[in-house]
Amino acid sequence: MKIKLTIPQLKKEFTFKDSTKNIKALSKMMRMTFQAQIDGAKPQAPEPKTDDMTPEQINELEIKRIQEKIEISEREDKQLDQLISGLSELFGLDEKEKEQLEELSPVELGELLGQAQFRINNPQVTQEDYDEIISSGKTKKSVPEKG
Repeated sequence: MKIKLTIPQLKKEFTFKDSTKNIKALSKMMRMTFQAQIDGAKPQAPEPKTDDMTPEQINELEIKRIQEKIEISEREDKQLDQLISGLSELFGLDEKEKEQLEELSPVELGELLGQAQFRINNPQVTQEDYDEIISSGKTKKSVPEKG
C-alpha cells in the first residue's frame, strides 16, 4: 500500500510503500534516535577539584573536556546524516530533494520520522486523520477572561 506524507515546512508530499524493507528501515532509524537520547542522558563524571592540580593537569583536563565536546558533536552530526540518508532512501529522493531535508531542524526531522513510523504502522490512517490526531494533542494557550 502506498502512503503519502505531507511536510508543510517544505510544502512537499512524499510517497512510500508499507513494505517490510521500509518498516525495518524506519524501525532502525527510530532505534538510532532513541539510542542518541539514551547516550545524551548518561550521567557525566563529577568535575574533579582543580585546587590541588598543577597548571599542566588543569590544562590536560580542559583539553579532555574539549575533546569530549568534539566527539559528541561529531556523533550527533553523524546521526543526523544517517537519519537524512535513511529518510531520503525511504522517500526515493534525489540529491536536490535530499538537500531540502537538510534544511529541516533536528526536531522537524524527528517529527517527520515519527510521522513516517506511525503511518507505516497504521496505513489506514490518512494524512488528514494524522494531522487531526497531532493537533488534538497540542494544548491551547489559556487566555484570561476579562471581567
